[in-house]
Amino acid sequence: MKPGSDHPLHKESTYLEDGRKSMILAREWLRECTRNHSTCSRRSKIVPPTRLLRIDKGKLHLCLSVDLEDCLDYATLSHCWGDANILRLLSGNLSLLLESIPYEDLSKTFGDAIEIARDMGFSFLWIDTLCIIQDDSNDWQRESVCMAMTYGMSSLNIAASAAPDGNTGCFFPRDPTELRPVKVIANINSKQMILELIDRDLVYINIDRAPLSRRAWVVQERVLAPRNLYFGVSQIFWECAQKSACETFPDMIPAELVSQDSYLPKRALWHSWDRIASTYSAGSLTYPRDKSIAIAGIARRIHEETGYTYLAGLWGNNLESQLCWMVETRKPNVHPHELRVTDMPSWSWLAVNAIVKVSLSTVLTVKLYIEVMSAVVTLDGAPILDPFGFFNGGALTIDTKYLLSCKVQSTQPLSEDSWPKRVFFAHTELVALVNWDYQDCYDPCMLLLLPVGHFDQYGGQGRILQECILLRPTGRENGQYERVGVLSVWPWSEPTDSLDTLLHDMFETPDHSDCTECILSEQDYQSVRFDDENACYTITIV
Repeated sequence: MKPGSDHPLHKESTYLEDGRKSMILAREWLRECTRNHSTCSRRSKIVPPTRLLRIDKGKLHLCLSVDLEDCLDYATLSHCWGDANILRLLSGNLSLLLESIPYEDLSKTFGDAIEIARDMGFSFLWIDTLCIIQDDSNDWQRESVCMAMTYGMSSLNIAASAAPDGNTGCFFPRDPTELRPVKVIANINSKQMILELIDRDLVYINIDRAPLSRRAWVVQERVLAPRNLYFGVSQIFWECAQKSACETFPDMIPAELVSQDSYLPKRALWHSWDRIASTYSAGSLTYPRDKSIAIAGIARRIHEETGYTYLAGLWGNNLESQLCWMVETRKPNVHPHELRVTDMPSWSWLAVNAIVKVSLSTVLTVKLYIEVMSAVVTLDGAPILDPFGFFNGGALTIDTKYLLSCKVQSTQPLSEDSWPKRVFFAHTELVALVNWDYQDCYDPCMLLLLPVGHFDQYGGQGRILQECILLRPTGRENGQYERVGVLSVWPWSEPTDSLDTLLHDMFETPDHSDCTECILSEQDYQSVRFDDENACYTITIV
């Protein structure tokens, strides 16, 4: 949510005891935004999704947008499926739902969403479960890649934040004795004022840690929709590009109540991609196949705004530094065999089922050891035409002078969290931080170390990080590898331990030909050329 500028000790609250009565305030927020917020304005031509629910007349039914005469306003719904057995659009009931949808067949969340959309003045509502044919993979692929347009062209997104499943609904009982702000009398600058004491976790509990925010899909829905109306457990919240509000703070939520880490902007998305990626990676997906597509809408929007090339969670410009993403936190309740997302290229953070750190907006490249010669994302082995569509593979072709055999061993009994690690070469060692991508990488074994470069992590503050990628041969082709981790060297150690010194001693001293780590066999690379008597190797990471 966008922070405001007021202090969290608020003078007056408009808190409403009945959740449905709060719709009066919600309509006022929508009216203010559509009339006065220039940055929230939508593109002039509305392109609606293939199907919509018609909710304005006595008979609720599904309709085809091509049959509608003119452009229209519609709302969308963000919700949790959960384990509830809810009505879904299927190939077998499509014709029936086009005729009529009995209200008694709807889940409570869907029924509440229809009531809310009507109350907000909408005649049409889009719900993924009822507007995409759930047992038709072709329809799902076609509609899911249009999510950016579906949410971006909507007028309002209704978010059932506190509902873990379809049986819960959007409205919750409210106890005003517990939820009303505590009023105190205080003297401020010799002036007596009545103040309200507010829980600083108000936004955190109702939005950031609500059941809905655990879904990975909701990041895209939240960012792309021009306006979001959240139904929290204690009150409703509003979010658009110019305003964030709630019943307690109807004008603007104070900055002190909003975590900067959880704030997701609706403009200049490129500058927040690292935060978006981290937030998205923390979410859960019912179907692992959706890992790439559930964030592709945001990527498409960034591409439209910047022209940058999108590559499976990374970007073509400054690609080398992005290859050094790392697993920041393991997700609870994720089985070790689920840490690796199959059919994703190992060089992309989309390949791991964990919370990741992607350095992009604050990183300055100081020095590079590699050059990415080509990057391709594939579907069933063939290059994809739409970088924002489905894919299940990819390859990076990289040129490098430095490729070293090494063995990683913890300075303590081996575990994923023990660090720093000792990286052993034949005649020397390097103390560094090693971050594994997934658990089957922990066993000490011979790997290849690919130095990537020196990066200033905080844009000019001088905190230079020397980073490398740890690779494991695929065994399918010469010089073909998969990424298994990242190695980072901070400038805390003696000069002899630094990566630069190590590479200089191994490759650039007169007797470097005796260095066994530098002697590569033909199976270690795809091709080699010599520039000024120095070997330059070509490898592929898949």
